[in-house]
Amino acid sequence: MLAVQRGRAAVQLFGSVNPRTVLRTAVALLLPSLLVICAYAVAPEQTPPPTPRTLQRVRDLTDLRNAIEAYRTDRGRYPESPGSGGWAGLYNAWGISTPNWISDVAPRYIATLPREPREDANGANQYVYKSDGTNFKLLVFYPEQDCEVITKLRPELLDPIRGGGGPYPCHAYGFWSPGATGW
Repeated sequence: MLAVQRGRAAVQLFGSVNPRTVLRTAVALLLPSLLVICAYAVAPEQTPPPTPRTLQRVRDLTDLRNAIEAYRTDRGRYPESPGSGGWAGLYNAWGISTPNWISDVAPRYIATLPREPREDANGANQYVYKSDGTNFKLLVFYPEQDCEVITKLRPELLDPIRGGGGPYPCHAYGFWSPGATGW
């Protein structure tokens, strides 16, 4: 008998409620939760802020690129790499190591050739330059943890070969002329 009375009470309770009101109440309770879930689903990933060294590398590479382009404007060619036209850098694991690693650019087009901010002698952690006079490529190799920041903020700087788009993981970024993309 008690069960029958409870059943009648439930029928009376829900029978007297407007279905639209029930729907509105359900939407009002669920909608904020769904919006929060959707916001997290579509929110952009947090990019770590660039480190002072990352900012310095981008400034150095930009200044060097501008100097190289000014040289080309004056002379009709890019400055050629010292030696056999391979990679050159202050310290270089892949070619010539020399203080004048971009010939005839300093001091006319840039005060001095910058040094990679780590200031170590490891030839793999340096700015490097390669040019045949017609094209050029200017990179920083193994730039600490810069790749995540550069990928998000300046993806055009990622080297097509060494910046994650080619056969190697991201370990270089910089500037280049169109003919040097594949170097």
